[in-house]
Amino acid sequence: MNDELERKLDEMYRRLDAPARRLDRRWRARRPRTRTRNFAAWIAVGAVSAAALILVLLHRPSTDRPAPVPRREPVALRSEPPPRFKKEEVRPRARPPVPRTDLPARVPDEPPPKREDPPRRDEPKRDRPPEPRSTEAEPAIVTFLEVDGAIDVAGRSIRGKSKDVRVRAGERLTAASATKLVLSERRFLVLAPKSAISFAVEGKAVAARLDHGEVLAELIGPGPEIRVVTGACSVRPLGTVFDVRIEGTRTTIVVEEGSVECSAGGRSVRVRPGQQIAVAPDAPLPAPTPADLRRLAWARGHRAAERRLFAEDFSKPGGWEAAVEGGAAKGIPDPPWCAGKVRLESADPLFAVPVRGRITIVCRTDRPANLVLQIHAREPKLNFMQEFRIARAGAWVTLTAEFDRFVPRDKSRKEALVPGAPVSEIYLQYGEDGEKGAFWVDSIVVTEVRP
Repeated sequence: MNDELERKLDEMYRRLDAPARRLDRRWRARRPRTRTRNFAAWIAVGAVSAAALILVLLHRPSTDRPAPVPRREPVALRSEPPPRFKKEEVRPRARPPVPRTDLPARVPDEPPPKREDPPRRDEPKRDRPPEPRSTEAEPAIVTFLEVDGAIDVAGRSIRGKSKDVRVRAGERLTAASATKLVLSERRFLVLAPKSAISFAVEGKAVAARLDHGEVLAELIGPGPEIRVVTGACSVRPLGTVFDVRIEGTRTTIVVEEGSVECSAGGRSVRVRPGQQIAVAPDAPLPAPTPADLRRLAWARGHRAAERRLFAEDFSKPGGWEAAVEGGAAKGIPDPPWCAGKVRLESADPLFAVPVRGRITIVCRTDRPANLVLQIHAREPKLNFMQEFRIARAGAWVTLTAEFDRFVPRDKSRKEALVPGAPVSEIYLQYGEDGEKGAFWVDSIVVTEVRP
């Protein structure tokens, strides 16, 4: 039984109370004061109860019908209107509200500023002390890939071979023996025994200050720029091998390969291969003079005895004029009455003339004949030559041409081959005018011989 049915029954009972009381008063006025009057009253009460029971049974739902589908609760009998259900609509994208200008602007509530009490006179205000900062920049560090020898630096000793040795700028290195300091591949310094040197970093360059002794610099491969400074002058290399030695107050620079720029007193002099210059403090720069490279033999233990400047074995395409057969260049007739020639040339220099060196040629012929080796130098701009006699035919032979034996092809010229001169052409001519024959070249190698 639900609440609505109970409410209806309650209202019905309340409506029957008044008729029941009137009926009771009438029966009491008419009934005799006998036993029959009580019986009639009970009959009336039973009739009223039966009527109420019938009403209850009439409002009871039938059990034979299927369970009704749950519906919404019926509308309550109230004075206010029932709720209205609207169909769900797609709302457009909300737009930002347009502020109204007719309303007074609302000032947000801001917390009142905190009042700081002034520090007491007897107790000074305590602030957090600032962190200490170093006023001096950390000194730069020069890193050597390898140190081979015996040196003392900043209170520590290094003996034998050591990797990744770091030296701070300004620290002094003293060599106890000939020591090699490797900066990068094919770029190193060699200190003579009892020499002292220190380093400073100047941007991307390194300045090496030689206090006393001797240092040999071989700066052929790529790497940091090295400038050697002494009390008398400053030496700036231009991709070279040179030696700097201090004797008393004088500084002597010897150039083995490339060239250097020696500066002192606002002037500079260029020193070429095979030359040397001696500079005194507060004196004008003298002119370079021929050098004796044998004085550099003290560094032989830390340098290779030879260095290859150029090599060609005809195993891959290159800038030559010849017919290649099986890895060897075969001479071609040019002019027609010549037996054959092999020419190698390039717009860029093939190599630079060393102070001491040689050209090695491996070749063979089909009959004995003369062979002319010619090179074209740009300083001076001349052709220099050497002539060989090949007496054995059919076998590979090795010919060696020393650079100090080259003479001008023009017999009227007396110039000599200058060390450091760039060479752009190598020319081999086999046979004389009217001779015929075959000529093959297996390899050509240019080697520099160290002092």
